[in-house]
Amino acid sequence: MHEHLAVCCKDMQEAMQGKAYRCPHSLPLYERKWLHIVLFVDATGLLITHSKSASLLHIITLIMGSPFRRLTWRSPRLSCFLCCRIILITILICFLQQQHLFYSYRHALSAKYSPTYFSNNSEHFLSQPGHLNDNKKRLQDVFLARRQDWKVLGSGWEGTIYTYRDSVIKTFKTGQSPLRNCIHSQTAIRWPTEIPASLHFGALHEVHRPVNETPKNTSAAPPGFLPIRAYFQATSPTTSLLEWHLVTPLVPGGSLKSLAKRIHYSPTPPSFRDLDTKYRPSFHRLLETLDIMHRDGYCHDDVKPANIFVRGDTDWVLGDLGNVRHVAHPYHASRIWRENHQLADCRPNDVVRALKTYLYFLRKAARDRDTFDAGFFERREPLSILYWSVMIDPENVDARWLRSLSFSTSPLPTQNSNAHPTAYLDRPLPMYTFRSTLRRRAVKETLRTSMSDTPAIFWSISWLLGPPESPC
Repeated sequence: MHEHLAVCCKDMQEAMQGKAYRCPHSLPLYERKWLHIVLFVDATGLLITHSKSASLLHIITLIMGSPFRRLTWRSPRLSCFLCCRIILITILICFLQQQHLFYSYRHALSAKYSPTYFSNNSEHFLSQPGHLNDNKKRLQDVFLARRQDWKVLGSGWEGTIYTYRDSVIKTFKTGQSPLRNCIHSQTAIRWPTEIPASLHFGALHEVHRPVNETPKNTSAAPPGFLPIRAYFQATSPTTSLLEWHLVTPLVPGGSLKSLAKRIHYSPTPPSFRDLDTKYRPSFHRLLETLDIMHRDGYCHDDVKPANIFVRGDTDWVLGDLGNVRHVAHPYHASRIWRENHQLADCRPNDVVRALKTYLYFLRKAARDRDTFDAGFFERREPLSILYWSVMIDPENVDARWLRSLSFSTSPLPTQNSNAHPTAYLDRPLPMYTFRSTLRRRAVKETLRTSMSDTPAIFWSISWLLGPPESPC
């Protein structure tokens, strides 16, 4: 640029004497503009010296020199400089965010897999008096000798469920989901939390009778909980690793989810009001079961249709106690718990989930789901009144209070069960279909009880490092 300016100095001096001057087009546009400015200032006598081209060159260099070029946005060097620094800053921010998510979710998973402390010592479970240990060993030998007769009922992340005659055998895979509890605090031998929890609430029941004998009286079983027959460690036939086995009675009715499916696809499915009239007492007994657990200082933490089993048509029991935790468990204050929109106190959280489970069952089993959906948000049905009354202050509800409230909002008479959402049928079909779809999605989302820790597993890199294991 300086060479161009030196060539133009003579012409600029002639221009100051009144001669015509045109800035060379070889110069960039911004340089030509600055030349005109300097020319105007010098011609008006504002410059310190008029004498020589050196003074003009010096002034123009100060104005248009390398400092000016470094500050222009058209400079390739400046563009590269800014792009590199923006990329570096972005990478740094992403790295810091990733580290924050990693440690935050790692801490949350560590809280989730921390042990549950039971009031009874584990030694008490393993040293029941008399025939227990001998019979447990006998049952173990009988089940393992007939392993080829086991039928797979289902398989999942934690293990596999088998059926054998009137028993269900649940195995727990080693290295998948961490075993949260230790048998003794002084040893590193771990076992699934579901075993001590089932022993604590279900008690050992019917372990003394032969495996192939049908029980004559089940009244000794604790009400509302699934009893346990045996538990033992045995080698897996596929991995040759020791796996824990938990044996419980086979519940013929399956889960509440399967019961709803059977009712809905029966030849004459009832309305949700008829179902409510029939099953409301079962819901009350479920609340009594939760009240027993809560008064003992524990929460189920996973109340949902798949974990409520149908021992009889209206006899429901609470199963799958693998997520049972004491009230002050650190998981209830973790990030995973909050992101799944669970209540801070696990006891009202269990109660709200039980109510959602019951409403889900009625809706899933009924023939008139659209009628249920239409009345759910209008708050005119006893069921919707019951739900929205609880949701006014869900943090302060308990199982006894909800049971009393449920008695005051009893089901409508059966003869009113043929009502239809006529207000919506009067609208054009596309509008009705659109509203019905949105309403159906809204009801499903409101009654959803599923919980997910997928973000925690991803950001904590547990899929590579494995889940954290808390000390006993």
